[in-house]
Amino acid sequence: METKSSGTLIELCSNDADIAEVVKLLSSAKFSVDEPDKDGMTPLMHAAYRGNLHVCRKLLEHKAAVNWNSHKDGYTALMFATIAGHKEVVWLLLENGAKTNVVNGVNKTAVQLGSFVGQHECVRVINNHFSISQLEYYTTIKGLEKVPKLDPANAAPLHGLISMHTIHPVKVTLSLRSSCPQLLAAQSSVCRVLQLLREKMEKEEKEPQALKMHCLSFVVERCAKNGVDALLKLLLHCREDGVAESLDRFLRQCLQEYPNLRSQLLREMVATLAKTPPGGPPSAVSLFQQMVFGKRSESEEALESCSVCGDLITSVKKCSRCKQALYCGVECQTLAWTVGNHRKLCKIWTTIRDAEKDTKTTSER
Repeated sequence: METKSSGTLIELCSNDADIAEVVKLLSSAKFSVDEPDKDGMTPLMHAAYRGNLHVCRKLLEHKAAVNWNSHKDGYTALMFATIAGHKEVVWLLLENGAKTNVVNGVNKTAVQLGSFVGQHECVRVINNHFSISQLEYYTTIKGLEKVPKLDPANAAPLHGLISMHTIHPVKVTLSLRSSCPQLLAAQSSVCRVLQLLREKMEKEEKEPQALKMHCLSFVVERCAKNGVDALLKLLLHCREDGVAESLDRFLRQCLQEYPNLRSQLLREMVATLAKTPPGGPPSAVSLFQQMVFGKRSESEEALESCSVCGDLITSVKKCSRCKQALYCGVECQTLAWTVGNHRKLCKIWTTIRDAEKDTKTTSER
């Protein structure tokens, strides 16, 4: 039953409440933080729908039920955050144990609802969420083992790698070099755990996540075997038409080494790539990204991607000479010039552009 205090909390959460007011009410009032309104909506549900991240966090700190399911239409806080397009709130709820397989009154999950209303970014967050607790299982000794499958010190770095919303080999390699080089030193155990996770995902019928684990394992193994700089040099080598053929072939090889030949996702990808030459379209990297992370939103489709790491660019930085290569920042631009072969390509493209300018000027006279 809704009390005066809980009603005030619901009112605060259903608007853009000042976090200080919410904290004050939570610390002073004696009522359940989950007391719902007449429709069965709890304060957390209201805050999730509004996208109020700070209020959601504070409610969860006060033990709000993240999987409350007494809403009149069977909606959960995760469903409300998803259909409203609040991906940060979606992530917070997942980190606090929100269940993804719950269905509402019309038998739809949060992912299905998000897909229906076009909230593809939220759907991607749900589909690719990976809790560190799933890694911690491998950091303890099991049975007759003398050492755990994964060094506990490597759990957090590996979790960070798995949680990345990309499997672009260059981006993954750069992350291994800058953020978690210790994973390369423990390549054997890291790859073993990634393959165990792949098998687990396959049993749970989560083929996109299984493919992601395999791809990460493939990149880690190649980095350890060939060296980070050598792998980057291979991946960043482009043809004169700008197509990253080496990157494409690298991912095709990754796909060829996928262990589960019965995978429907594998068959679909092989069938698609078999019809296209290395470089596409579609390119192997775009196909991998789509199959693992799902369809991009309209706003994402309108963005350009970095020529080096594949990140979507909100503020495009073009090569000042050829005006053709696009970069997300100085690091990628430097890599293209010093590790990749853009120095050579830039001269070719600039010469072609200048020749086209001269031809156009002559024809206009």
